[in-house]
Amino acid sequence: MISTLVNTTVSFDRFWRWVAEHPHCVLRVGCGECVLFDHEIFHWDFSEEEGQALIQVSFGKQPVGEMVIERSEVLFVQASIDSEEADRGLWLFEVMAGSKEEPFVAWHFLMAHSMDHAHKHAILKH
Repeated sequence: MISTLVNTTVSFDRFWRWVAEHPHCVLRVGCGECVLFDHEIFHWDFSEEEGQALIQVSFGKQPVGEMVIERSEVLFVQASIDSEEADRGLWLFEVMAGSKEEPFVAWHFLMAHSMDHAHKHAILKH
């Protein structure tokens, strides 16, 4: 569990399993080319296909946007409380790529809580 407020690292596999279990806690997902924002009428889906992590946001059954993370490019995920939203307790998870000597943020996830927050979720019934 993440128990510190700044710059904690976790493996991408651990982060991916966690975020897939918390789709209603996603507020924003982005990369250099695009950003997908949450909305109360949108639904987030997380899946995997041939070495890729897929993020899709949909309105009903209509896709609104999709992002692909090449798993082979990911070094680790850096987690910290979002400094711009610290008063709201939002967390920023930055998926790092590049070299170990010079990693850079390739994708980011803004979440409603940290990985160690004991957040109880309402079950959405379809």
